Amino acid sequence: IRQEVLNASPEKLVCVVFRYLILYYEKSLFDFDNNSKLYLSDLRKCQKLMVELINALDTSELEVMKHLSKLYHLIYKKTVDAYLLKKPENIQEILPLVKELKKMWDEVYTNCEINVFDVREDRVLLNIVA
Repeated sequence: IRQEVLNASPEKLVCVVFRYLILYYEKSLFDFDNNSKLYLSDLRKCQKLMVELINALDTSELEVMKHLSKLYHLIYKKTVDAYLLKKPENIQEILPLVKELKKMWDEVYTNCEINVFDVREDRVLLNIVA
């Protein structure tokens, strides 16, 4: 994980973040289903990852990024509510959306040459996914 994060371009890093988001959301659902308190740790990681995505978006130039920011904030809110209120249905609701966003960013990474990211150099993600 460490090498993947350190060596990733900003665009690829966003794809990596979404891969881990999906992993932790799915794991949290599994833990909810099995009455395991581990879902708390999974959702904390998801919250941190969403904050990194929100902070990495450059909303100053492209209007679509402003809309994406609102969507990220909605996903974050649903994640926090799932954590605080023990509502796995929130995760079931947002997981398909997160998967679609991952597909979108994978396509952006593969097909585009624009830089829409402002990823901090300190690579805070290492502390979240590890």
